[in-house]
Amino acid sequence: MRPMSYLEDDYLITEKKYSVSGLLLPGENLVHIADISPGIYWKGIAMLIVALIALFYSPSLAIYFAMVAGILLLTEFTTKRYLMLAATDSRVVIGGGVFNQEVVSMPYNRIEGVEIMRTPAGMLFGYSNIILSGTGRARIIIPFINDAASFTDDINRRILERDMRV
Repeated sequence: MRPMSYLEDDYLITEKKYSVSGLLLPGENLVHIADISPGIYWKGIAMLIVALIALFYSPSLAIYFAMVAGILLLTEFTTKRYLMLAATDSRVVIGGGVFNQEVVSMPYNRIEGVEIMRTPAGMLFGYSNIILSGTGRARIIIPFINDAASFTDDINRRILERDMRV
């Protein structure tokens, strides 16, 4: 496991650490906070490049593409800021949302599987999606995770320890 101070944006990670700390139960310890990849910005940057190219053909079209790029970049910035995936010693905590912040807690005894899904864009920009499958029909996809392998290793290790005790 990487030390938390190694993560890309210490201020943002520290802020997320404190927001997770407020959700911890008595005696519960924070084990891992997933790092959201800067690759999240690829769509907004691509649209900005399209806007620059369109500037040579039609200034009004370039303005439209630039506005779309601005909206995409703003959406991606807020997603990076508010998306949270953390593991404690007893559960996984997932948080997200700007106006309606939602926090989902999934205890390890309710997790049936953890998968890593890599899209072509994710392979290019170095991020993965983590899929948590829980009991029943619960299936949660958490996108843009930079350190998906180490995070899933932590979760799988805890699930294996739980299964060995039973």
